[in-house]
Amino acid sequence: MNILIAGVNGNIGSFLYSQLEQEFSILAMDYSEGPIKGNFSQLDLTNIDQVKSYAESCDHFDILIFLVGLTHAKVN
Repeated sequence: MNILIAGVNGNIGSFLYSQLEQEFSILAMDYSEGPIKGNFSQLDLTNIDQVKSYAESCDHFDILIFLVGLTHAKVN
């Protein structure tokens, strides 16, 4: 079973990765690089071209765990 964890470098994402990596094939995705290097893709989900390119080229996955959130927002 292949699992894609989006937001893998956050607290919850990195914990889940460490718990699941021995049992499952994990694809890791995040906005910025972090400690997780295996099957890692750096991707800005607000960039439509990057998202389309990733979707066309990524490996098949059975489960998506989506842990992406905006942590710091500028208020105008």
